[in-house]
Amino acid sequence: MADIIVDENFTFRLTQIDLIPQEIKELYPEVVNYYEKENLYHVKYAELNVMAIKAIQDQQKPIKAQAKVIEDKDGRITRLEKMIMELKESKLIEKG
Repeated sequence: MADIIVDENFTFRLTQIDLIPQEIKELYPEVVNYYEKENLYHVKYAELNVMAIKAIQDQQKPIKAQAKVIEDKDGRITRLEKMIMELKESKLIEKG
C-alpha cells in the first residue's frame, strides 16, 4: 500500500507501507491466503481494514472512560489547590 504525503511546502512524496503476510498470518490467519502452487501469500486487505476499524471502535469506550477519570481528577486537584490557597490566606498553614 502506498500513501501520498504532502508536506508544508506542498511537496508530494510517496511512502510505502508494506505488511508481511507471514507475520500477519501468525496473529490473524483468517486474513491471509496461501497459494501453494505459487508458494505465495496474499493479505486480504479489505478484511484487515474491517478488523482495524473494529479494533479502533473497541478502544473508544476505555478511552472515554479514562478521559472521564482524568477530568474528575483534574477537578479534584483544582478543588484541593483552592482549599490550600484558602488555608494559606487564613494563615492556618504556612506559605511555601
